[in-house]
Amino acid sequence: MGTGPLRRNATPADAEAVLTGVLEDLATLFTAEREGALRVALATVCIQLGWRYGEAFTVSGGRLIPGPAWSIQDDPAQAGVSTRQAHERERGENLPQKALVEGKRVWSATNATSVAVAAPVVDGDRTLAVLHFVLPHIQPRRDAFASSLIGVVSAALALRLGRRDE
Repeated sequence: MGTGPLRRNATPADAEAVLTGVLEDLATLFTAEREGALRVALATVCIQLGWRYGEAFTVSGGRLIPGPAWSIQDDPAQAGVSTRQAHERERGENLPQKALVEGKRVWSATNATSVAVAAPVVDGDRTLAVLHFVLPHIQPRRDAFASSLIGVVSAALALRLGRRDE
């Protein structure tokens, strides 16, 4: 999966390597089965942005169904549940549910100790999934890049999830 986060003092060759890695990841996403495509999407965003945890929810009957998770740690489920629960306790909100209801990407910060983002994966007027990431903090210079990368990966995932599995 990709080459890792783009450094602040990156050269054009570094930027090209990151872009090449993202494109290779997206090619893999299109050929993977549904759950594998969700994992590739999570890993791509986390690795390219240097984030530690991401999880995916599929949508069925207007409800979020927990799906795969990705973590830099060995046990993504345990890492994410504790991180997400701590974030939700501090903020008093369920960000994936908020993204589903509002139909748009939502960000949340907790006293500058963590940041979370949830992004719906939309195909036309249907929300197919919600990607959710919790990270220790975000640097302002990375905010635009993070939003762009999440948007590109979400769009590719919508194309993949929107087609029927053969």
